[in-house]
Amino acid sequence: MNAATRTAARIVIRDMGVARHSLPARVRAALAVPVLLATLAVAGCGSSHGSASSSGGTHSTPAPSTIRLTPSDDGGTARASVGDTLMLRLPSTYWHIAAAHPTDVVATDARHTRASGPGHDCVPGQGCGVASAKYTALRPGRAVISAHRTSCGEALRCTGATSRYRVTVVVRTP
Repeated sequence: MNAATRTAARIVIRDMGVARHSLPARVRAALAVPVLLATLAVAGCGSSHGSASSSGGTHSTPAPSTIRLTPSDDGGTARASVGDTLMLRLPSTYWHIAAAHPTDVVATDARHTRASGPGHDCVPGQGCGVASAKYTALRPGRAVISAHRTSCGEALRCTGATSRYRVTVVVRTP
């Protein structure tokens, strides 16, 4: 019995809760080898990244996901994969959402401003509603999604951090 087999036998016997001295070395080795082989076979079942499957195809890339950006993401970094959708939603119709930059990394698909309908206890001039935008991650790289506003309500000028929104998007391959 070589050193590797002895080590494997010790690990298996220890994990089985059997005292080493209660079994002869040959029995420990006889138990270790089949258990070790079974463990290796099971461990290898899920580790075929990118290799051909039994049906002859290859594993597909993960489906694109949707990343939601909110005011709490301001000043931070969002991580996306190529093909992912980024949805920005800012509460107030006073926000002006810019196109992502650079546009070859993240494309701006749509920008909308929607006022709240009647019955939402909104006083005129309060900016009740939502400004939103939809983006698509096109290729690996870095891009910036930003927005700005000059008014924070009727006769209330926004200044400093309350007047701007910025998120850096890092896009990687899936």
